[in-house]
Amino acid sequence: MLVHVSQRTADQERIANTIRDQLELWREAERQGQRLDVIFAPIWENMKVSVDAPADDEAILYAAITVLRQLVVLELNSVTGEDLEYDKKPGRHIVAVGGNRLSRGLTLEGLTVSYFLRTTSMCDTLLQMARWYGFRRGYEDLIRIWTTDGIARWFSELALVEQSLRDSIIALARAGRRPDQMAIRLRAHSDLLLTARNKSGAALSQQDSWSGEHPQTVLLPLSDRAKPQANFALADRFVAEVLPSVRCHGGLLARDVAPESVAAFLRTYQIHDDIVAFRSNLLADWIMGRVAVDELTDWSVFVASPGKGRLVTLGGQQVGLVRRNRISSESIGILTDPAHEGVDLPNGPDAYKRDGGAYDAEAMRAARPATQGLLIIYPLDPEHLGVLQTDAVIALALSLPQTSDAGATWIMNRMVSDD
Repeated sequence: MLVHVSQRTADQERIANTIRDQLELWREAERQGQRLDVIFAPIWENMKVSVDAPADDEAILYAAITVLRQLVVLELNSVTGEDLEYDKKPGRHIVAVGGNRLSRGLTLEGLTVSYFLRTTSMCDTLLQMARWYGFRRGYEDLIRIWTTDGIARWFSELALVEQSLRDSIIALARAGRRPDQMAIRLRAHSDLLLTARNKSGAALSQQDSWSGEHPQTVLLPLSDRAKPQANFALADRFVAEVLPSVRCHGGLLARDVAPESVAAFLRTYQIHDDIVAFRSNLLADWIMGRVAVDELTDWSVFVASPGKGRLVTLGGQQVGLVRRNRISSESIGILTDPAHEGVDLPNGPDAYKRDGGAYDAEAMRAARPATQGLLIIYPLDPEHLGVLQTDAVIALALSLPQTSDAGATWIMNRMVSDD
């Protein structure tokens, strides 16, 4: 377990001692004859619904209590050092408490639980501190990250920012261009700087292209009673307007939708105030700017509609509600199903599968003509999200082709590195 709440060594010492006191309290209770399995059984009952757990609850509780007896609390900082002694003491169960030592990429073997409250005003530093999340294949359901709702929202948005950067680099490589021949785009955050001002070099601060990207609303205004209702009413009118549509690929598909209709819909759609990757007004402006040069003139609209689950009437048609989980108070993590980015392409999404069978959404966007855009509407199950004031929470995604402004846009030609 990693505990990272402050860069001050005095805070780290205080927190480490508090954890030690709690562990000693449980151990003393056991020495006095109390059964820890009875104490921890209700916690396990709540937790096991989200993991692929064996049927033997007693075995799980026994293993957990065995680990509890062996837990070692270490402080890792400039005062205590950072020797984890993996070679000398293999197989230990460690709670590592630290600050900058942990945030700069120190590897904790078998990291499963992170308690993270440290924040910063710079995107690059925040992403650097996330390098230690330690996901391992086959253990994904056991990973726990405890943090604040605000930090969780930032990381959700920055994950899309990072994916957008990766998409840009892939597009550059496919075009056979060198990094110094094309600016790399990074989305700006309303509360975060991309990096320290003295490191930004020749970076520009302009946001004017979504060429080849797939912006999506992973941050939704779930705590605002009015916005989900207004967005559902808007989607209801819009879906009715773009009919007729056909059922295919797990949803409803309408073709030959006017770009003006898509732009007007985006301008009216109400986003979360903190969203980065999906600024609907800016997207609408960019789309109409591309239309002026004969790009993004041909639009399709797809309404996701799974065959199972509850139904709702949207635009006069019965559609299935999509289930997504909250990862914080207003963030749902990843929204899109990769297959949906190919529903309007020739031969459908099945023509864009990788060797392993997964859908290649990047290839789908690369195959799009510059004239063809796709708007995907996800009617999310409000009960699953704990939202009671609307028939469906409307989330959106776009699948966008490479456009002619891809190499002339914004944000950093050069970054000054610490290394």
